[in-house]
Amino acid sequence: MTKYKIETDFIFQKTKKKLFSKKNHFITIKNNLKQNESYTIGIRIKNSGNNTLPQATIKNLKIRHLSIDLSHQEFEDYDMCINNLIPGKTEIIWYPMKFVTLMNGLIWLNAKIEPKNISEEQITTFQIDSIGQAKKYENNEIGSELYVISEVEKKQTITNSLLLLLTIVTTIQAVFGFKKVISWFFSLILFSLEKFLLAIQLIANLIK
Repeated sequence: MTKYKIETDFIFQKTKKKLFSKKNHFITIKNNLKQNESYTIGIRIKNSGNNTLPQATIKNLKIRHLSIDLSHQEFEDYDMCINNLIPGKTEIIWYPMKFVTLMNGLIWLNAKIEPKNISEEQITTFQIDSIGQAKKYENNEIGSELYVISEVEKKQTITNSLLLLLTIVTTIQAVFGFKKVISWFFSLILFSLEKFLLAIQLIANLIK
């Protein structure tokens, strides 16, 4: 029996539109997903063994909550194909459908990986954790622990940022006085506008 060794980790892409741009921009993240937001799931696979990995399929992609036993989410069954992977080479396989989870907190994402037409072959998998270390997982399976930020946590983060800004403004006002703060604020705006107009003028001179 030929044995194969791979390192895997899950990655996620989120579509984000930039201001004044019609194109979609993709942000790739590895952890701290957000509840009720849409992502594309990718599986990064590296052949860390000495033998070329034959063609294989990844299937039975599932998510379960680590705190609530009955909470789980199954994906539409779809076989993701891996081509022959030579030692040292890395490939990313993308699941074709978007992923949105209603769960939050710690979740477990896992799938099966099977060589095509060679059912007796064994693939030893190592999962890359959040600090980049490879930990051995079950043969012919891949899995990863992820954290999903809840809606409440997202709103609390925004609230905390606004409170911090309010505290800074209140402190500056108490130390320097309201009139001085307003005066500095408008001075800063005028200074920035002056520099901006100067830059525009320099660009116009270069174009001529």
